[in-house]
Amino acid sequence: MSNARYNAVAHLRASLILRAHDAMAMLTVYCDDSGTDKNSRVAVVAGYLSNVAQWELFSKEWRKALDEFGIDRMRRADLENFRGEFKKWNPERRIALLQRLQPIIKRRTKLPIASVVIKEDFERAISDDLKEKMGGVYGFLAYICLVSVGQWCGRSSRLHGDPIQWVFESGTEGSHQVSQMFDVMYSDERLRNKSRLGGWSFQGKELAPLQSADLLAYECFKHIENQVVDRGRRPVRISWGHLVGSERCPYMKFWEKPWLEKFSREFDQRLTPLNTNIPPHAQ
Repeated sequence: MSNARYNAVAHLRASLILRAHDAMAMLTVYCDDSGTDKNSRVAVVAGYLSNVAQWELFSKEWRKALDEFGIDRMRRADLENFRGEFKKWNPERRIALLQRLQPIIKRRTKLPIASVVIKEDFERAISDDLKEKMGGVYGFLAYICLVSVGQWCGRSSRLHGDPIQWVFESGTEGSHQVSQMFDVMYSDERLRNKSRLGGWSFQGKELAPLQSADLLAYECFKHIENQVVDRGRRPVRISWGHLVGSERCPYMKFWEKPWLEKFSREFDQRLTPLNTNIPPHAQ
């Protein structure tokens, strides 16, 4: 499988020697997970898709913004709780940083993707066979993101057929599950082609695009935790609204228990998972 592995830095640098058309065509998805702590009630895989040329511009602009605030990298949970580099910060400075970073994401990325479940619902609704094949909840969530991107590329207005590269943060609780699921998908030529899976790798959080994925995954986690698990006892986070906006994105999905049960039944009936209709419900 070494030929399927993907060097994110090399891919970004490749845009320097590509024709402009080629750089615009090469797509990469950067994803991160959230909720991996055993006490977390919600699990998330989320990130952004864009082309090589835009990711290069994104990284330069992101780095400039972080330098302006005197920090090395963005970690959303640390920022939220004023830990690490943000230990001596205050809420006003936190808001200022987010307001500086969010326009870069909107300007340089093409598509936000996210898949979210309540862990208890997943454990009760999904069959043991499906859990084994997917590797676990994070393998399942990464699979849904993979299918979502394939659907986005296949829309008649787009018809993007080139293989897509995927980059996940290394060393997370969900990385082993994600790797297992991608191995299964890549080994089947039909599934690989339909999902447009070109390759994948696990990289450090020093990559700016992974920091943007961290930001989205965290906001998805907090939104579902507050609005679904805790039944809206807290108001919708302002940072969620600024990052995601008011319009529903069809490629950001919260999987309610009935949909999980339906997916599991169809899988157990040997329906090809890639042909399963993914519900449009999100947020």
